[in-house]
This record gives sequence, C-alpha cells and structure tokens, in this order.
Amino acid sequence: MAAPDRLTGRGAFRCRSTEAATCPVVTHRQPVSRAGIESVRGNSSDSTIGTLLQRQLIALDDHRLFTTTPALLEYLGLRDLADLLSLPELETEASLPGTGG
Repeated sequence: MAAPDRLTGRGAFRCRSTEAATCPVVTHRQPVSRAGIESVRGNSSDSTIGTLLQRQLIALDDHRLFTTTPALLEYLGLRDLADLLSLPELETEASLPGTGG
C-alpha cells in the first residue's frame, strides 16, 4: 500500500518510506512494543523509531510502549485518533483504482 501524501511530502519535514510505514503500525496498534512494530514490518526498526521519537511523532509511555503524539495527529491533519480510518477501510481504499493499491 502506498503511503499517504501527508507522510511523504508535506509539512515541516519529509518522512522516509520506512518512517511512513511505521507510523500506521503505531497509530493502529498502540500502545505497541518495539517487537510488535518489527513483527509487522518484518525487519529492524531501531533507526526509524529513533527518528520518529526525535521528531516527537511517537512517544514512549510509562510501560516502554510506543504511542502516537499530538504532533503526529497534527501532521496527518487529524483532530484525534477517532479520525483515523479503520484497518478494513484502509484495505478497501488501497484496493481502489488510482489509489496505489
């Protein structure tokens, strides 16, 4: 599935594809462990997680699990997590002609 334009080219910085692929894992599975992120992505995410933490797009909670931040929601143009598409909606959107799926 192609990353949304908001993750790849707009805003104060540009996310690399690895960062754009990690953000949905955190937003939809939060709170999520590093191992949980890596099991979905299929590879080590140390550098990507470090970059997202540095940019304050994700954060560690008291249990050392990753969560989204208000900065990530703002960057994506969302008011809150309820504005996110559900996973079935994402899969449907990705399969529509002209949407990269």
